[in-house]
Amino acid sequence: RRRERKGIFVRTVQAVQDSILWRKGAELLAAEYVGDADATDPLLSPLLASDDLLKRFPPVHLQADKDEPLMADSEEMFHRCRRVGVPAELKVFENTHHVFQMNPIVFREKARESMEGINTFFQEYWQPDAPDPTVATAASPMQES
Repeated sequence: RRRERKGIFVRTVQAVQDSILWRKGAELLAAEYVGDADATDPLLSPLLASDDLLKRFPPVHLQADKDEPLMADSEEMFHRCRRVGVPAELKVFENTHHVFQMNPIVFREKARESMEGINTFFQEYWQPDAPDPTVATAASPMQES
């Protein structure tokens, strides 16, 4: 019975995402997000970054549902990163919705899988014990410019 309720919930969310209501809401949210900024500023979206800037990105981990509105953006970002040599991962989920991780009651296993994937990504690419080359120490003082 629970699986059936989840299916109804997911279908309802996906129906809303395919509606004019969703598009109008997305337009309003985008306008609020951009505000007075230049809508072509790459600080608003990494998809707007030039390849030269994108080459300097850290490793990128993306997650999306195959049917969510931002799936195409996630795929584009993933392929652009890979093309310029930035390590990138794209995990595609099914039968969820945008930011499904915020609903761990309905998507318990998938939310757990998502968080574990993020954890694995950080363990692979983030080394908290690595020395920061921008911090001076007594053994290696920074040179003044």
